[in-house]
Amino acid sequence: MKKFIYIAILMLIPLGVAAQSDSDSKSNQIYENPEVTASFPGGNAALVNWLSQNIKYPASARKNNIEGRVIVRFIVEKNGRISEVKVVRSIDPALDLEAVRVVKAMPHWTPAQFNGIAVRSRFILPINFKK
Repeated sequence: MKKFIYIAILMLIPLGVAAQSDSDSKSNQIYENPEVTASFPGGNAALVNWLSQNIKYPASARKNNIEGRVIVRFIVEKNGRISEVKVVRSIDPALDLEAVRVVKAMPHWTPAQFNGIAVRSRFILPINFKK
């Protein structure tokens, strides 16, 4: 049986003003709405292609006919590295683990920019698992 994984991309959902505490320096600020958003190398089509080639549908989820959308939130750092990967909408523990694994394995992105300077930014990425 051939597997199908549908990946919807919902990039940079505005959540308000940049998140920062008084003790954080401005250089560690996480931008919710940077002037230039971070991007996967090659753009959204390349991201969809990369995810579809690297996601492995968990056997337990396949056996139990579990499908759905896992929503993952992460930070693209100033150097393009992915950090702080977290599931914000869970479907099944096996699907959640696979979504986190594949996001952590992504190549470095082109970082977001604000006033011409690379900044940290938050992304939300829905990943649909469908057999």
